[in-house]
Order: sequence, then structure tokens, then C-alpha cells
Amino acid sequence: MKIDEALLRELTASYEGIGSPKRLLLALSGGADSVALFYLLCHLATERSLELRCVHVHHGLRAAAEDEADFVSALCEKAGVPLTIKRVKVEHIGSLEASARMARYNALCAAMQEADIDVIALAHHADDQAETVLMHLMHGAGPSGLAGMRAYYQGIWRPLLATPKSSLVTLLEDNDLSWREDESNQDPRHLRNAIRHSVMPMLQTLSPATSMNIVRTTQILRDEEDFWRIYVTRWLEQFACLEGPYIFMMTGYCSDLPLAAQRRVLRGFCTAIGIELDFQQTQRLCQLLKSPPGSTENLPSQAQALRTRERMFLLKQPFSKLPLGRLIHVEDTSQTDALQEVFDADQLQGAELRYRQTGDWLSPLGAGGSQKLRKYMIDRQIDRPLRDSWPLLCRGEEVLWVIGVGITQTAAVNADTRMRVVMRYEGKLPGDLTMHHQGEENHARKFETVS
Repeated sequence: MKIDEALLRELTASYEGIGSPKRLLLALSGGADSVALFYLLCHLATERSLELRCVHVHHGLRAAAEDEADFVSALCEKAGVPLTIKRVKVEHIGSLEASARMARYNALCAAMQEADIDVIALAHHADDQAETVLMHLMHGAGPSGLAGMRAYYQGIWRPLLATPKSSLVTLLEDNDLSWREDESNQDPRHLRNAIRHSVMPMLQTLSPATSMNIVRTTQILRDEEDFWRIYVTRWLEQFACLEGPYIFMMTGYCSDLPLAAQRRVLRGFCTAIGIELDFQQTQRLCQLLKSPPGSTENLPSQAQALRTRERMFLLKQPFSKLPLGRLIHVEDTSQTDALQEVFDADQLQGAELRYRQTGDWLSPLGAGGSQKLRKYMIDRQIDRPLRDSWPLLCRGEEVLWVIGVGITQTAAVNADTRMRVVMRYEGKLPGDLTMHHQGEENHARKFETVS
């Protein structure tokens, strides 16, 4: 068989780029694209001693489907390549094209699991990539959508994305090899077909290199996307808490970012808990950054964003409480921070660590009188989502210490104190965010590190 050496070199480089897996599964439809890739992979399998298997998805939607299944069966049998045929039932819900695509991908995933193969090869080529980008553009996609399909992502390998279809057809014709045409690809009622048969020929007339130029643009945008992915990951590591029970980010650092970075961070923040935002939803979250504390914004999946004085919370479901820490007696009084206090030892008799309960009250230090715990937390600007998990040292309904916030008049050392005791809380406070640097003066330096 005569193989285009440049095409084979491109395929080999892509194969090595994904780690040279020793077992591959090819989605073989019987069309020119997948048949050309089949022969190329057969050649590669011989050179690299890799195991090649194929899977064919039989949708049962067209009269020619049975002939296509027979064709790929004969093709694989002749080459000695194992083949699995997956017959699927397409549920016609909404777009038939979308339903068929979903059924196909589910079948391909099932075939991968059954064969215990981690990589499946698909025959999408440069023309498919250009069509995909135009479709995304028509739907108002941002840079992520305009970056198109990736050559490798989560076990899906598309080695031909930089190869025009004409090169694949030429490979088959030069070797007198046959394939099957899917007549549904001519139906202009499907958007992709309309673009393929009407829009692309017109663009190619205006600029013959249209498809390949679009492919080059996707390569540039994918590199940009890789940069932003790293940027957002590092930013969230520094300025957000993505480990439950509370999901929040520090709004001040986000508000100072350029708008393009704000959008990226907010989308990445929501994606972390499975919420995908469209453009309008992203814009509303950008506006929420400028809104007063207490403002909210409804999000997909019955979630809600809550803006507080310093944070933006994502509220998706009832929170579990943080595990309570413990109190320890310390002799070293040189360490002074909000997790350590000096107490009148007599006032700690019968005290316990717990969360807030109905009826809790306290006597704020230096204020005189008493007040409800709820009002105290509001006055001390403890964010509403955090209050139920805030650790308290209490004796009955009286709060002696709102840990990390303040000791009460009752528990504090005074002129009548007979014995002092220093206690330290070992545990995490709700809203704690571990950062390498603190303070506004470090903001510019932090931005440089994530850039």
C-alpha cells in the first residue's frame, strides 16, 4: 500500500505526543475519514507493535446502516483487526442529530471500558474542525469554543485535525480503496451539513486556505486556553476555597483584575463545583462583584452566588459543618493570635466547644450588657453561610468565646480573677484561606506570580 510519508510522519508525531499507547481503539464508521485512518493506524501498528481494535456504532436510523456494518466487518476481518459492533437505540428527544451523537459517544465509551483501552481514535479532520469553529461562532462562543476540538483530551485522540479531508480521500483513491458515503451528510436541514455544502465552498472561493487558516487559529487559541487554565488554577489556589463545606472566593482580589481575567476566574470558580456559565450569567457575576454585601445571583443547577463584604459564596446545597477542633492548654504565652486567649480559669468550669444554638447570648467585652449571638455575629461581619459552623466555647446558653473573633466579658481576666489560663483552639475556622502572602501591599506581587 502506498502511504503518504508526510501524513504518516504527522500521525506518528501525534501518536508519540500522547505517550505512544500500546493499545488503541478506532471508531470506524466506514466513511472515507475513518477508513483512511484505519489504514494509517494499521501501518503504524505494524511499525510500533501496538494492538489495534475497532468499534462500529450501528444507529439503525438508515437503510444503508446494515451495509456499512457489513463493510467494516469485512475490512477488519481482512486486516485481522478485532471489531466490536455496537447497536444503539437513538431516543429522538430534541435534535435527532444531537441524540444520535450522544448515543454514539456513550457506545464508544462503553466499548473502551469493555476492551480495557484508555485511548480511542476518532477521524475528525481539518474540515471538521473548521466547520465546528464556525458553528461555535454562530452560537456566540468565546475563546474556549473557538479553540475547537483538541487533538487529545480525556482519552479521545484526534490525530487528523491538521489534515484536510482531500488528503484522506487522495490516500484512498491512490490505493483503489473503497469506503461508504453516509447519505444523511447531504441533508441541508442539519446545520453542519449546511455549513459544509454552502458556507465553506463560498469561503473557499474567497480564500482557498480558509479551512487550514481556521485550523491555525484554533491552534493559537488552544495555546491561549492552556495559559488561562494555568492562570485560573493558580489564582483559585491562592484566593479561593474549593474544598467543602464552603465554596468561596475573595472578592477584593477578583474585583481588581482586568475584566477578561475576571470572566475567566469566575467561570473557573463555578466550574469547580460543576456549574457551567454562559456569557450572560458570567456578566451578571461580574456585576455581583460590584454589588453591596448581601446581594445574590441565581445560577444554573439551582445554585446561588452570595456576595458578602469580603467573599463570594457558591451555595448549591445544604452545607455540612466543619469538624470541631479542640482546646488545648498552653504555657507559652508569647504567641498571640486570634486562636489563643487568656481566660479566668473559674469561668471555664462546665464549658464546652460546640456550634451555635437557638437562645445563645453573650456579654461582649467592654460593651456592657448582653446581646444575642446572632446580632454579635452580624456586628462582627461574620458571613451568614459561615455562622452555623463557627466554633464557640459555651457554658449552657452563654457564649464565652467566639473563637477567632472575641472573648466575652464573663470569661475575660479581671481584678477578681484568682487564676489565669491560656487556651488555644486547634482547628480550622470557616472562611480561613491559607495564602502565601497577606495584605493589600502584596496584591501586585501575587498577580505577577499567577501571571
